[in-house]
Amino acid sequence: MEKTGDGRARYPQLLRQEVYSAIVNAARRVCPEVELALCLEEHGLWQNLGLEGNIGRCNCVL
Repeated sequence: MEKTGDGRARYPQLLRQEVYSAIVNAARRVCPEVELALCLEEHGLWQNLGLEGNIGRCNCVL
């Protein structure tokens, strides 16, 4: 685990990106129009996953 800029302990960004990427791809195969968000995740990871348009959204309150 590593501490990030917001002080949270997280798995390394590359590992998180690989896991989220697999989940995003699977979700889009099942439902291409699904809106995905990664609340409390770092901006760079949103960018790397192509989710920038959903910054500020949170799936846990949709």
